[in-house]
Amino acid sequence: MGSDPAVEEMRQQLCEEGTRTLEAILRSHLPPHAVEPSLVLLTGGVFARVALQARPADRQFVEDLVDRVLVSAGERRTGR
Repeated sequence: MGSDPAVEEMRQQLCEEGTRTLEAILRSHLPPHAVEPSLVLLTGGVFARVALQARPADRQFVEDLVDRVLVSAGERRTGR
């Protein structure tokens, strides 16, 4: 990436810590093959919304995103 190794290590640690809980939740609800793609879709969707579109990732947006990702993984949320 061309950045300082210490900065790169910090970035990597932040990314790993930030996604660890979400990955654990996905593992408890999805088949193993669907975890990584779903994690990428969820984190990428929120990143695009906030950083690229400069719009908030409000509850409605996140719920819609989760529903779409779960459907693409062959799952559906209950209670909606």
